[in-house]
Amino acid sequence: MFSNFLLNFPPFFLSTYKRKSDRKQVSDAVYQRVVQLRTAGLSFRQIGIELGFNECSIRKAFKRGAASTSLGRSQRVFTDEQEKEIVDHCKALDARYYGLTLRSLRHLLYDYAERNVINHRFNKDSKLAGRDFTRSYLKRHNMSLRVPRKISVARTMAFNKTQLTNYFSNLQDVYKKFKFPANKIYNMDETGVQTTPNNLPKHVAPIGKRDVSKAISSEQGQTVTAVCCMSAAGQYIPPFFIYKRKKMCRLLINNGPVGCDMAVTDKGYMNTQTFIVWLDHFAKYAIPTQDSPISNIG
Repeated sequence: MFSNFLLNFPPFFLSTYKRKSDRKQVSDAVYQRVVQLRTAGLSFRQIGIELGFNECSIRKAFKRGAASTSLGRSQRVFTDEQEKEIVDHCKALDARYYGLTLRSLRHLLYDYAERNVINHRFNKDSKLAGRDFTRSYLKRHNMSLRVPRKISVARTMAFNKTQLTNYFSNLQDVYKKFKFPANKIYNMDETGVQTTPNNLPKHVAPIGKRDVSKAISSEQGQTVTAVCCMSAAGQYIPPFFIYKRKKMCRLLINNGPVGCDMAVTDKGYMNTQTFIVWLDHFAKYAIPTQDSPISNIG
């Protein structure tokens, strides 16, 4: 019977809990109101009726002299200020069209707790916050998981009026705040380079032969990503190469451009880890500081 029950309902059904009482639900604002009404001469019963709380809850809160504490062994992980900081970060990423997935948000919550030395009960093996915790967190802050509309960078930049207005509005706000000079405005882009030639030169072959081929190192070349960056004043950041490999081999950049660096990934494309490595490479040559910030338009 129970197995059939589980099959008929989605997983989140069992994790949706509704409180059955108002025990220990007196907030700071309600507690202050209780003190005011009690000072005015109202009884605990009258205060409970006016505020919509049980008389015993009002009496206990007034006797304790503070707002309610947590109920049971579960303790709150983040303060209101910390939760707001994370929510603002999520909204900022969404406004820039790089919203977080559920798994990315779970990792962010775990990493935030670890870096700020906050006691938590998240999974230290997977380094992720719990699914129920994350969904409750989103619900508390009026946020949800949405399926995004696919949009290319070119369309965001040039072919969609709404997205174009939002992008340049965000960019203008940042420029008004920091007032970047030309040598502090950088543009970064990445391009894929194939290790085999795409267009082969013509060679001599008999007339009428249907299949004309040429031997190359591999039929489909490996992609190498080259990340290039330059400022509006012409200052040049040495290129950064990303190879499709499992292990680092710095011989690959021997005789390369002066100051260039490299990283390896499974597919030869940039990911979260390699982007952070590139940021370190960028900061090494651009030298941003608190007094002299830098804008990087990727």
